[in-house]
Amino acid sequence: MTAKTVTCIEIACDICGDQLDPERDEGIRHFTSIADAIANEQEEDPEYAWLIQPDGYAICPVDDENGVHEAARAALKPTAPAPPIPGQTEIPTQTTDD
Repeated sequence: MTAKTVTCIEIACDICGDQLDPERDEGIRHFTSIADAIANEQEEDPEYAWLIQPDGYAICPVDDENGVHEAARAALKPTAPAPPIPGQTEIPTQTTDD
C-alpha cells in the first residue's frame, strides 16, 4: 500500500463559517486551488453561488436576518456604471487645480 499526502482546498464562509456545501453534494467539496473553487461557483445558479475572491475570502449565499451576508457581498461585487439614456448628451467633467 502506498500512502501519500494530498493537499486540497475547502471553502468556508468568512462570515458564518458554513462550508461549501455539504448538503448540495453530500459532503464537503474539495478543490485543488482557489481558482478551481471560483470557476466551480461561476457555473452554479447565481441564486446559490458563493462569492469567492482570488485571495480566498468567501461569502455564502445565505440571506441572514441582520443583512450581514448581503452587505458583505454588495461591498465586494463591482458596480457597473449606469447605462447611457438614449438621446442624452454626455458632459465631460473637468478637474481644476485650485
